[in-house]
Amino acid sequence: MKLIYSILISAALSFTAFSQCPEFKVVENSGMIDAGETVTFAAVFPDNFSLKNLSLEWSVNQGKSYDGDGTTQIRVITTKDMEGSNLVATLRVTGLPSNCVSTASETVIIKSIPTLEPLRTFSEVSWQDEFSYMDSLIFRLSNDPNSRGYIQFYVKRTDDINKVSKRINELFDHVDRRKFNRNLIFFDVCAVDESLTIHWTVPDGADVPEMGDCEKIYLDLN
Repeated sequence: MKLIYSILISAALSFTAFSQCPEFKVVENSGMIDAGETVTFAAVFPDNFSLKNLSLEWSVNQGKSYDGDGTTQIRVITTKDMEGSNLVATLRVTGLPSNCVSTASETVIIKSIPTLEPLRTFSEVSWQDEFSYMDSLIFRLSNDPNSRGYIQFYVKRTDDINKVSKRINELFDHVDRRKFNRNLIFFDVCAVDESLTIHWTVPDGADVPEMGDCEKIYLDLN
């Protein structure tokens, strides 16, 4: 009888120790964010597990944390200079038995902002050269399907708008002849003192370059 009683006590103690070692984790739903965003990390514990007499302490490898230290959820402010790095949030639970795992972490990737450089810059050239430059842009985009083409047309304030429209229409007709999707090439037109054309390839997720201080022209193309 004593042996059975001892076994029951031992089993009860083992069950109690096991129940006091929760398998908890830290989660973040996006997995990847833009630099400057605020990200939320949350601790997930088993259902009905009591946090009574336990202390929760958060730490992050970078960024500024707020609203949550000591609770099951924390928000972290990221900054622009963190782009291209990883943000790691770690939760330490104090008060668990010494044999329990007391920490859990989650990592979020902070996206890199692509660096934009013009593919080509030129002023007034022949139609043959301009078609050739457009072919180069098409070739670059064909080899990088996640990028878009962007063309900045700076035209003279004295230029005939109808001629400007004709020029751009002929360029896009050339794109069609090359059997390339013209919807992957965008453009803007501005009136300035001297004519200039700039071809860009814009990676996925990047904004098109600003045209600066100029008089924007809106054309109704075919």
